Amino acid sequence: MLNRFHAILDDAREAVAANRPTLSTAAKAHYREELTRDDMERAVRKPKDQDFYSYSRSIYAGKLRLLVAGKISREEAESLIGFAAD
Repeated sequence: MLNRFHAILDDAREAVAANRPTLSTAAKAHYREELTRDDMERAVRKPKDQDFYSYSRSIYAGKLRLLVAGKISREEAESLIGFAAD
């Protein structure tokens, strides 16, 4: 009975560990959210209503797209990843 109990605990620990987000999965989720938010904002925003935050988000989203395409330097990629991690 104890062996069965410990086996159940081991299975539960493995399941929790498998679903624990890593830095990579958290960064990818952050990027997806930022790109989705940028796309939605572009669809409804009028040019005269653009404030600094929405302007900088648009630039950030553009940089994320370049990152995904592999078109930016390693240093800039690390900067974007560091921002997401922070």
